[in-house]
This record gives sequence, structure tokens and C-alpha cells, in this order.
Amino acid sequence: MLAMAEVTTGLWAGAAIHEVAQVAGAGGAISIAALQAATLMKLMRLLLLGPVVAAAHLLRRDGSQLRGAGVPGFLLAFGALVVVRTVLPLPDAVVDAPR
Repeated sequence: MLAMAEVTTGLWAGAAIHEVAQVAGAGGAISIAALQAATLMKLMRLLLLGPVVAAAHLLRRDGSQLRGAGVPGFLLAFGALVVVRTVLPLPDAVVDAPR
């Protein structure tokens, strides 16, 4: 409808759509190139989520008092699991577990 190239459409889908599975579905419905671009854009957005939330937390500081509740626990857990998966060799049974 907007006459965008496949990769451009994939990038737009990855930036605009909230859910990862929906991004994959939208990109895959267009082409493999659009799927790859959409997935890359979505993963880049997710990668930046931690630093952006941490920066927002630091910017909300008022002297020594914090107005917010701090960095959400799920972000800390996600970061810890990324480190564990990157550093530790996990057994194939864990990595290839059925979903």
C-alpha cells in the first residue's frame, strides 16, 4: 500500500509492532528479507530496553531520594540470564528444550 521496499517494510514492522511473534509473522508474510529486517529491528529495540530504563531511573533521581521504584526486577533477571547464557556452557537438553 505504501510501496515500500521489502526490507524497509520489515524495518518499519520491527519498529512499530509491539510483540515479537507478531513482528515475525508480519515480516514473514512479506518475504525472508523483510522477516530478517523486522527481527533485527525488534531485537535492537529489546537490546536498548535495559539501558534506556536504567538511564530513565538515573534521571529520575532527586538528590538522594528516588521517586520511582527502581529498575524493574524482570530487567535485572533478563540481564542476568543473558550473562549466564553467554558465559556458561549450558547442556543441549536445556538449550534445545521444547517450548
